Amino acid sequence: MLGAAAFAAVGRGDLSVAEELIDEAFRSGVPADAPEHSMAHTTKAVILAATDSTIACDFLDDAIDELVSFADEYSAISARAIVGLFAGLAGVTNEGVARPTSRCTSPTDFATPRY
Repeated sequence: MLGAAAFAAVGRGDLSVAEELIDEAFRSGVPADAPEHSMAHTTKAVILAATDSTIACDFLDDAIDELVSFADEYSAISARAIVGLFAGLAGVTNEGVARPTSRCTSPTDFATPRY
């Protein structure tokens, strides 16, 4: 819930409120039954990208294994796609940025979040 509220604050352009909410979300932890485990991670990356896309890219890339641990492959794939977008914004040209997560075997599942 806090990740979603922070994401909404980002959408309103209220980054200070978003940052407070996302910090609380990470202190509280992502609930095991969250419908989208990447919401808090994605929101934190968007907040970071407001000042440095490279840091946002690194943060989200580091979160991929945690998202996979939730057995939520869609969130991990979505995060990987966003890493690619942030990397492009930051001017990073690393072929590894667009790699699918280790457990992704379907090209369709890998491509879906990209569109």
